[in-house]
Amino acid sequence: MKASELFQWAEKVAKILHKYHPNAKIWLSPQFPEEPLNSWYSEFYENIKRKPDWLGGIVFGPRVKTPLPELRKIIPDEYPIRHYSDITHSIRCQYPVPNWDLAFAITLGRECINPRPKAEKYIHNLFAQYTIGSISYSEGVNDDVNKFVWSDQDWDPNTPLIETLRDYARLFISSEWVDEIAHCLMALEENWIGPAIANEGIEVTLRQWQELEKIIPQEVLENWRFQMGLLRAYYDAYIRRRLIYETELEKEAIEILESADSIGSLKAMEEAEKILRRAQTEPVAVKYRKKCEELADKLFKNIGLQLSVKRHQAANWERGAFIDDIDIPLNNIDWLLAQFDRIRKMGDEDQRLKAIGEVINRVNPGSGGYYENFGDYKSTSRLFKDSDWKKDPGFLTSKGITFATPLLHLKEYVTEYGGVPLAWISNIFSPYQHPLTISYDDLDPTASYKIRVTYVGFSEGEVKLLANGRYIIHDFINIYNKCITIERSIPQEAISDGELNLTWIVKEGGRGVSVAELWIIKVKNT
Repeated sequence: MKASELFQWAEKVAKILHKYHPNAKIWLSPQFPEEPLNSWYSEFYENIKRKPDWLGGIVFGPRVKTPLPELRKIIPDEYPIRHYSDITHSIRCQYPVPNWDLAFAITLGRECINPRPKAEKYIHNLFAQYTIGSISYSEGVNDDVNKFVWSDQDWDPNTPLIETLRDYARLFISSEWVDEIAHCLMALEENWIGPAIANEGIEVTLRQWQELEKIIPQEVLENWRFQMGLLRAYYDAYIRRRLIYETELEKEAIEILESADSIGSLKAMEEAEKILRRAQTEPVAVKYRKKCEELADKLFKNIGLQLSVKRHQAANWERGAFIDDIDIPLNNIDWLLAQFDRIRKMGDEDQRLKAIGEVINRVNPGSGGYYENFGDYKSTSRLFKDSDWKKDPGFLTSKGITFATPLLHLKEYVTEYGGVPLAWISNIFSPYQHPLTISYDDLDPTASYKIRVTYVGFSEGEVKLLANGRYIIHDFINIYNKCITIERSIPQEAISDGELNLTWIVKEGGRGVSVAELWIIKVKNT
């Protein structure tokens, strides 16, 4: 719908309303259409500046391209702005969890139990000066804690978080265990900070919840709000235990593949597969997993919370059914087994050994090269600072991490691409027409280099890649709904001083660029 058509429609609605409620006002939001063109926004704001008398104000919510401070400058002062804050989603949303660990992103997903008290308070207070208040956007009880944090901050932004959580615990769960429950809820947010594999606090958080679980009365154990927090504590700990275990299994499997020259390709793949399948045949933390299922069933019985498609009739995998993803692989077993199937069909041993070598070295850029997996903390820590999120928690103008989790659920991708490596799931993302830039130094100015880049396109747009702002690596290509790996030579002139600046540009109308993997490969000395 064109912006002018939106205003015409709103005016007609206002005339109908005024017959029954003469003082009724219509509020509008500049949520972008299919393609967020600058011309659409210009037309929307021009219509606002005409100051229609039926307009009550503007809503700032998900899919609004204009940052809130800028929006406040554009909108005439007489029109208030209401914040329609997304407190319910964790990825691909208005305020995603920053630099979330891949293991949580693919298991807990977009709509999980997500208490984020510190983040909600910070985001609220960062933008409160531009609005008259808010109506938070929720799609269920998964964000129950966030609702009360946000509402409390609307009432008084100086309210300490711990007091909100104490009031929440006192009113809804137990007046006898107020402080303990409040701190346990706060700890769940800490579980999501930093690499899960290194976050030993996740186990501490579980111990705190387990301690309460042992001493609180039965009526509190049956309280659905307590059960939601307890479930998250067990779930997080289970995922971390699996992550540690399955990461090591993959390393062991790769070590076996490295011996293929001596034991034979078929034997190596057979042994490697046995090791990888231990995640199912010899699982870890089975008591934690069982507890998660028990709590999920209790929540379904108590309040109808649908955490599974099969068990609780959830709408689909992305609508909060994170119990169904509790055992989704946290290593590359699916991709590796797909490669084994392909390699076994080769009739020549030398071919099989060569293919196994390519599997082992898939991410190896070679001596003097660089490799980026934009879900790995080595890459993200180099590209991001805490201050980035604090300035732009909605990632409307700055780069962030997004997750292509549909790749793990849609069979056509597995079939088409012969398995999906986990590196494709996490992507560095720059929104709309804001260029994405990455820089390298210490390159050998006398050498030749090539670049390999993998795009995972769940955002519409055509993407162009430049070196040092003027050398075209590749011209505009459409990456929407595709997984594409492109390899190109880097012009010698682009690295004459040993430095390389890469810039991705998206055509107007695109929602941004997503890059999953990047290799800078040294070819030879000149």
